[in-house]
Formats: sequence, structure tokens, C-alpha cells
Amino acid sequence: MKHLTLKYYVFDNIYFTMYYNFVALSFFGVQYERFKKLKEKELKFQARNAELSFLKSQINPHFLFNNLNNIYTLVYQQSTNALPAISKLSDLLRYMLYQKEDFVPLTREIEYLNNFIDLQLLRYDYIPEISVNIQTDIDASTKIIPLSLIPFVENAFKHGDLKDAQNPLTIKLEVKQDLLVFKVDNQKNGNRKDATGGIGLENIKKRLELLNPAKYDLIINETTNHFYIELKMVING
Repeated sequence: MKHLTLKYYVFDNIYFTMYYNFVALSFFGVQYERFKKLKEKELKFQARNAELSFLKSQINPHFLFNNLNNIYTLVYQQSTNALPAISKLSDLLRYMLYQKEDFVPLTREIEYLNNFIDLQLLRYDYIPEISVNIQTDIDASTKIIPLSLIPFVENAFKHGDLKDAQNPLTIKLEVKQDLLVFKVDNQKNGNRKDATGGIGLENIKKRLELLNPAKYDLIINETTNHFYIELKMVING
């Protein structure tokens, strides 16, 4: 009888030991999978932030290089627009360097856009053919990816023909409920692109994909003589 009781006791303990070990291993497995997913998510987040930082670091030198060339020309020509151009560039760089958020008020981005257009217009020795229609009654809470509009306008000024009165450079921005629609339309001037010409457009495409996937639609139509972009972007959504 004692032998049976001891045998039962041993098997009973083995059973419960195996049961609790199985439960413990299952719990550990679930926790490990959860930890692994969180770690993967964290690594993806870090990789995303690193890529965004790299993309932002590309903007400043590219922007500065192009505009310093313009200002150099104004200074060389002893133009009265040289000092105003330097002042405008200083304001623009301050915005570019000190804003760190992924999203900024659209009103601030529009102010930056207008300053950029003013800076570009200072470098011409003729009156450029340009039509700017930017909505002004924007809700202060509306936000947008910073520096997401400038590359298209910069590209138009750099490679556009601003002497054609029949086909002026056209810039239009409007907000319909939660949808921003931005259009830039210009004739090409026929000049070859320089080595850094593609950074701006490729940069914003990548940043849109990282920060606003599935919430934007970018149409680019380019021919030998014409360039058109239309950006539709969900905002506040």
C-alpha cells in the first residue's frame, strides 16, 4: 500500500511539474513574441527617424547652394536686390534649421512659401510671368509636413520659362475640408539640370511616403517643354 501511495505521489508530482512547466513555457513564449514585436516596432521607428533626419539634412545644403548662387549673382551685378535677398534667405534658413516637428501649422508653411517666392523674384532683371493663388483663410490648427511644398516651387523657378506671357508659372494652393490641393504648372526654359537638381523632388517623395503613407496623391506630368505637378494630401486626418 505504501509503495502504491509513493508511486502515486511521484507520478502526481511529475504531472503537476510538467503541467506548470508547460504553462510557464507558454507564458514565456507569448511574452517573448510580444517583446520581439515591440523590439521590431522600435527598430522600425528608429530607422524611420534616422531616414527622416537624413532627408532633412539633405534639404539645407541643397537649398542653400542654389540660393547662394542666386545671391552671388545679385552681389556681382551690384543689384539693389542683393541685401533684401540676403535678409529673406536668413529668415528662410532660420525656419528650416530650428523647426524640428514632423508636422507644422499650414499657415507657417504658407508664410515660408511666400517668402521663398519673394526671394526668387528678386533675382530677375525683368518682370516674371507668374500667377500665385494661395488660399489665405486657413484654420490655424491645420498642419502639414514641413518643407513639403517648396521643392516643387523651387524646381519651377530653377527650370521654368518665366518670360512666356501665354504660359506663366502658375502656383495654386487651396484647402477643401480635410484635403489640401497644391498645383505648380510651368513651361521649361530648356536649360540642363545641374548635378543636384533632383534632390528636392526625390526628397519630398520619400518624406511623404514615410510621414503620410496612403494619405497623399502626387501627379507629375513632364514633357519636353512643360512640367506640371498636382499634390493632393489629407490633412488633420
